[in-house]
Amino acid sequence: MAALHDVNVEFDYYMYKLSGNVRLKEMLEEFLLLTMRVRIIALRVPDRLEKIKDEHKKILRAMIEGETRVVERLVRRRIRRSSS
Repeated sequence: MAALHDVNVEFDYYMYKLSGNVRLKEMLEEFLLLTMRVRIIALRVPDRLEKIKDEHKKILRAMIEGETRVVERLVRRRIRRSSS
């Protein structure tokens, strides 16, 4: 389970790093440390891992295709879903 958590965190970290926003990256690092246990537990929810993988694939596909508006929409949706 910890390995799955690490992959998910790495994906999110990479996305924020790509933004070029140093402050955002620093805030994410702090947030990740504060919420690690909760996120590991959340990965145990049935089908949650599959949903995360699907979200990641859609975001990456849109990035590869240069669909910046689609990337933005998907990332915003991901953030909204992860906060609920």
